[in-house]
Amino acid sequence: MLVFRSGQPNRFPQSAKLKNVYRGKNSLVARAFLLRSEFSRVKDIVALLTERGGGVAFSTVSKALKRLEEELIISRQGSSIRLLQADALLDNLASNYEPPAIAERFRGRCALPREEVIRRLTASASDEKGKLILTGAASSEKYATMAREPEVSLYTTRSPQSLLEVADLDVKETDRFANVEILRTDDARAFFDPRVEDGVPYASPIQTWLELASGDKRQKDAAKQVRRGILASLGGARDDGRP
Repeated sequence: MLVFRSGQPNRFPQSAKLKNVYRGKNSLVARAFLLRSEFSRVKDIVALLTERGGGVAFSTVSKALKRLEEELIISRQGSSIRLLQADALLDNLASNYEPPAIAERFRGRCALPREEVIRRLTASASDEKGKLILTGAASSEKYATMAREPEVSLYTTRSPQSLLEVADLDVKETDRFANVEILRTDDARAFFDPRVEDGVPYASPIQTWLELASGDKRQKDAAKQVRRGILASLGGARDDGRP
């Protein structure tokens, strides 16, 4: 059989499979099923992702669903797209987790109370039309019984220095006894599904669990509590000892 190149675009391109549905922005599709275990249509998943701050293209969602179905994590029958294995989904997210890529890091010490620092930086990010949220590790107190982290650690899409200037915060840049850390990133996972309480923008329970599960022993112990909470919200709480 002879094949000739016409120079014209391929009218029937093959849809490339996603390399990893549990890593990077693709993982937001998997995370959607830990917020809601059943959907009627693909566009409902797209809508939830957009609503929670993690817009993913319809085509990407469709490819991710195909991979999740192949791995028996979800099932697609008729008009139902349903989560089958919440535990396996959590395990796969954890084993493939990579922290957000940090473009700029600032660490320093501030004499103001933690709550005031967070309030000012949150207002500053809003004024700068940027995003700001506590890291998962810094959000642990919301989802688990754990001593508060001594350092206020936040993700933002804005430059740390510009936020500090707009917030009019007197923070001495230092690694010694630092109690403020500002991390600039554009990683959608960091800002997905924020939980605001009393003006404090906590990370989602999923991001919190992933960060704690990849941390030290104390954080791994707290991660078990967060994991149970995630499963309980889906109606499938159990205590199997896993972080």
